[in-house]
Formats: sequence, structure tokens, C-alpha cells
Amino acid sequence: MAGDEKHGQDRADELQEVIDQLTSGAAPGAPAPTGPHGESLREAVHRRMHEMDAEAKAEQECTETAPEPDDDSS
Repeated sequence: MAGDEKHGQDRADELQEVIDQLTSGAAPGAPAPTGPHGESLREAVHRRMHEMDAEAKAEQECTETAPEPDDDSS
């Protein structure tokens, strides 16, 4: 379970970073800015989080399928 909590905190940190990037320079209380490509901030954050999930999944699959080194040093 501790790994899940760490992953959840990592995701929260990543989400906050994305929000900070998309809202940099926005005045407090200002209407939500549009994200890249004219999409809403919510859509931009969700799109970026899906991209980050896909990257993490690909990285995890790569490390899981990496061949183990041969131990023929005898």
C-alpha cells in the first residue's frame, strides 16, 4: 500500500505542476484560462495527465520486459 500512496502523491505533484504551468501569470480569481490548442484548462490537464500515464506505462513495460543478464561467469 505504501507504494500506492507514493504513486498517488507523485501524481498529485505532477498534476499541480501541470496546473502551475498552464496558469502561470493568471491573476487570482481570473476566469480559468484556456489551455494549449484552445481547449479548456480542465481538458488540457486531463490530456497532459493521460500523456504522462502513457509515458509511465511505457517505461514500466520497458523495465519489466528487459532481459535479465546472463549469469554464465563460471
